[in-house]
Amino acid sequence: ARQVQGRLRQLWEVDIRFNLWSLPLQAACLAVLPMFWAFPRLLGVQLSLPAAVLGGAQGAEALQRSRGLMEGFRSSYAWPYAWLIVAGRSIELLRELVLVSMPVRWWTDVIEVPLAATALFAAARLLLLRLQDLLPLAAYLQRTAQAAAAGGVQPAAGSKS
Repeated sequence: ARQVQGRLRQLWEVDIRFNLWSLPLQAACLAVLPMFWAFPRLLGVQLSLPAAVLGGAQGAEALQRSRGLMEGFRSSYAWPYAWLIVAGRSIELLRELVLVSMPVRWWTDVIEVPLAATALFAAARLLLLRLQDLLPLAAYLQRTAQAAAAGGVQPAAGSKS
């Protein structure tokens, strides 16, 4: 139980540090002009939570480990990252269009159709959110495997063997 509490506290600290870095960078990306400065930095810290959980990195070390793993990999990571965000927004837009275009009679007499459509779009959005959660994990596993194969950085830096 103490070991679990220690790991949760460690993960919580990394999550706080990740959010302190990523939220201002996301806001800068929304401003468009500083996006070219902020987006690469935002991508640099994406692997910090897997680095904490799987690699045993703590605090700022997890963010630093993430930056190191993302060197030379940012553009490869950026495309699926951006497409998942665009797909999520597109699903929301499509949902609104479909629900608004349904005849009023369906909303009053055949409520099952709008409910089924709403459930379908919710399931699609949930799937995309899970893919967004899995992307950093998959990238971390790939990058650590590449680093181990190249004889570079150890896959579980900071972990206790």
